[in-house]
Amino acid sequence: MKKTIIFFVILTATLGFMLYYAKPAANNDSAETPQVKGVLEADRNLHDFGTISMKDGNVKTAFKIKNPTTKDLALNRLYTSCMCTEATIKIGERVQGPFGM
Repeated sequence: MKKTIIFFVILTATLGFMLYYAKPAANNDSAETPQVKGVLEADRNLHDFGTISMKDGNVKTAFKIKNPTTKDLALNRLYTSCMCTEATIKIGERVQGPFGM
């Protein structure tokens, strides 16, 4: 009985540790987020839709993203913060997505 309890405590701790370190970094969308040179820049850091009624349907907004450098950049991952949102990338006439959580 004692070995079983110890096994489950170790198993739970190991799974908790793995889940904690496997999650993506927290996304700080505050307006005070400093711009870091050498990465993509957005026209704004945050968009607040306010209160949205489900009967009004889906809402949209667009962020204009630019590369402030002369170097090519690659987007390796794109995901949203929850399953109720999706993102699409449009470069010229080429559209990719939607991407989600």
